[in-house]
Order: sequence, then C-alpha cells, then structure tokens
Amino acid sequence: ESPFHCEVYFVNKAEKMAIKWGMGNVNYLDPTHNDYAFQIGASGEMSVKVDNSKQLITKLVGTEKIFTQETLTNYFKTPIQMYIKTMLPQILREKGFSIFEVEKELADVSAVLKTKVSEEMSDYGIKLEKFWINTIVKPEDDQFYITLNRQRGTKVTTVNQGEIDKIKAQYGSEVEVIEYAGKVRKKEMDIDIQKHAQDK
Repeated sequence: ESPFHCEVYFVNKAEKMAIKWGMGNVNYLDPTHNDYAFQIGASGEMSVKVDNSKQLITKLVGTEKIFTQETLTNYFKTPIQMYIKTMLPQILREKGFSIFEVEKELADVSAVLKTKVSEEMSDYGIKLEKFWINTIVKPEDDQFYITLNRQRGTKVTTVNQGEIDKIKAQYGSEVEVIEYAGKVRKKEMDIDIQKHAQDK
C-alpha cells in the first residue's frame, strides 16, 4: 500500500564452519628434479562469516530470495581453485620443496593462501576466518614419481649401510678385542661351572 518498494533481508553473521574444498590437476614443476611437471591435488576446509551485510546483499544476493551456505561455497569455488592452482605451486617452489616434501609446511602454505583468498572474498563482504590445507595428493600413478620413490628408498638404504661400514672400519679392531674378551670370559665361566659340579 506504500508508494515506496521495500525488501527486508535477514543476514546470519555467525561463522560457518567446516566448509570443505578440494581440487586436482595442479601442475607442480619440481625444482629438485629439473622442473618435471607433477600433477598434484589439494583439499582442506575453511570457515567464513558475513563481515559487511550491505556489500553481500548488493553484490551477491541481488534478486535471490535465499542465499545459503551452499550457494556461497559454489560462488567462491572458482576463485579459490584459481588461487590454489597459481599460488600453491609458486609457494612450494619458493621453499624449494621436492615432490616428496610438499606436505612439509602445510600450516605456512595455508596461511599464505588464506591471505590471497581473503582479498577476493572481502570485496563481497565475506570474511575468511580460517583456511586449511589438510592434504596434498601426490601423483602415485606417475611412472617417474614411482621410479624416484623407489630410488629414494634404495638411496636411504645405501647411505645407512655406508655409515655402518664406516663405523665397522673405524672401530673394527676394538670390536674384535671385545668379542675375544667375551669368548675368554665365557670359557672361564664354563670351567668354573664344571669345577663347581665336581666339588659337589
């Protein structure tokens, strides 16, 4: 009945927890293996809340009657994937990680990515409270990865055996003396036991 059109929106500003995200087909040029392009994936969780209701309604809600958490997640899925695809490999390369070390500092990598994704969301009145990378998926079916992993295991075994051989060479004479002393002591104990039995 009023000449002025009015719409009322109720905005839930509580923090939305445990919003899962994930993606694959991220190219990682491993700096420790001649920039070989490994295909990795990543997954994790985030939590968000509405920081500026006016921005949210103006830029995102529009004529929608309901704007749910699922709608929000789907809307930001593309920018999140874009930042992960570009920033994750860059961060890992800057740290000089090999494909076998990409999960080494997930907390630090998550913090850098959180900053980038936050910038995108803040323009829409959304605040990214938390952002985690839980898992980085390695290319277990990549033949080069399989070969490197096998060689890596062999290398560790070889190094350990080399250290053992080095110790043996360094302390070999001492070990022989101890072993000989042990054998002599055992013979003495056997003689004592036999003598004790004869006395009985």
